[in-house]
Amino acid sequence: MIFPTLEPLTITTAKYNEEADIIILKLRDKSGKQYLTFSNYIPQKNILGFFETVINNNTFLHPALRAEITQYNEKEVAAIKSRTIFVGIQTGKVYDALGEPNKWEVSSEKATEVMVYSNGKLRVYIDKATGRVVDIQDNR
Repeated sequence: MIFPTLEPLTITTAKYNEEADIIILKLRDKSGKQYLTFSNYIPQKNILGFFETVINNNTFLHPALRAEITQYNEKEVAAIKSRTIFVGIQTGKVYDALGEPNKWEVSSEKATEVMVYSNGKLRVYIDKATGRVVDIQDNR
């Protein structure tokens, strides 16, 4: 089950599992539906505590939890909620919409990095200089 993207979720329970070195989170949406997810815990300097680290950590296996979404415009919010992307969107927002790619490749022909999804059927070309999507090949 995939939890909603860019929708407010409340952390109801958080527990660190030392053996697996992960944080297990139980989340609840506005309707009361609950979700279970996990992420790795990497302590950071200048972070006040556990929950601030959970919210601000960008090295999660899952998209980072965000305290607010002011850095997103309407087009980006709509795309991420519908789990789609478009040419010009930033790499981090591709993660928000589609999650972790199956693999990364380098395309010398287009001087880009390629995020590969759906066993190679979806290829997202990222301009190295700008960090933005410059091409999408979708054969799903």
